[in-house]
Amino acid sequence: MANLTGVDLSSSSGVSMIPMVYASGVVVNILLICICNAVNLVVVPKLNDIKDTEKVFYLSLSITDLLVGITLLPLVPSAVTRTWIFGKLACNVHGILMTIIPICSTCVFVFLNLDRFVAIFQPMKYHQLVTKRRAVILLSGFALMVFTFLLICVTFVSHFDGIVVFQLETFVCSVVLSRGKVAFVLTTFAFSFWLPAILLLVGYIQIVRVAWQHVRKIHQAVTAPKTPDGERCARRPGENIPPVKQRRATGTKSIALMVVVTGSFSLCWLPFSIIESYLLIHPDGIPTALRLSAHWLPQTSSWRNAVTFLVLKKSYRQMVQKCFSCRQSTSD
Repeated sequence: MANLTGVDLSSSSGVSMIPMVYASGVVVNILLICICNAVNLVVVPKLNDIKDTEKVFYLSLSITDLLVGITLLPLVPSAVTRTWIFGKLACNVHGILMTIIPICSTCVFVFLNLDRFVAIFQPMKYHQLVTKRRAVILLSGFALMVFTFLLICVTFVSHFDGIVVFQLETFVCSVVLSRGKVAFVLTTFAFSFWLPAILLLVGYIQIVRVAWQHVRKIHQAVTAPKTPDGERCARRPGENIPPVKQRRATGTKSIALMVVVTGSFSLCWLPFSIIESYLLIHPDGIPTALRLSAHWLPQTSSWRNAVTFLVLKKSYRQMVQKCFSCRQSTSD
């Protein structure tokens, strides 16, 4: 059982380099989370090619990701000193936040993608089904529910003694994973990773399917032979349709979008969920470096969205350059 009083918990006389490397990685993640999401909060409201409802979800995601960065701060001194120096009460609260806030970030990320799915599958009814007011109500209700749950947990935080402890292997206060808590662990992973990943994967597969169908219909309409009146006839079923660049480009972009969104999300959370589930059966079966790497990867999910925007969205890059150039000229 880990000591929460600040006494050195290291069992070796020498100082391992693994905690220092991990602490450096956490610092990098914290800096990227703060910088990228601060940029999002400034740039996203100024983008004209994003609907107002999407902006609400993007900004909410940036706020929750910033909260993730704040909750990561205690990991740095814990990894350096290999102790928890903030007391037992703070350990319980931190363990609760480390469980709930990443789940909140994932939920907002799913809300954002559901908004995209509705826009693609129901384009004619989108503005009736999804409005800025409804998006704000949804996120406000979700935030109220989370705040209420946090308030209840903090009120009864003393009852978490023995449930939330400082984990020397990962330098974080978290719920003790044991065979007696298999249901809790699997439920947590189901809501924080498995269910959202399945929803995103199925959704983007459907997007690719619909995109290919639309391109095929457009191609049939464009390449169909003309009637004497000048109108185009529909091609017969089974006739060969020559490939066109537009079809390839659309299919490639859809597939690339699916790979980027679902692939990066899975890359961040899949190793963590597999390793932590495996540890329920074999508590000492994972090397420390591998386990810390699996804990470090989900932290990157809080800044990867801004980087994805910066790489793939031209208007986002232009707005970042514009804001930076304006600030630089003002300072000069």
